[in-house]
Amino acid sequence: MEIEEKDQRLRPGLMATLDIIVDRQRDVISIPLSAVVSRRGEQVVGTTHEYRVTGGERSKKALALSGDMLPF
Repeated sequence: MEIEEKDQRLRPGLMATLDIIVDRQRDVISIPLSAVVSRRGEQVVGTTHEYRVTGGERSKKALALSGDMLPF
């Protein structure tokens, strides 16, 4: 691991809270998994309308989506 922006306060033996980015995706949105429901055999996200979505990368809490609802 390499620290890009070094901070003199970070020294051996100290603890830090950090985020490690392992992957980036373009042109997707991230939503809570609890927002995705199954309807008629498809995964959908409810808004004022239902949109068919296809899932991408999934974690324990979120899913990266692509599909009809994206504005691009």
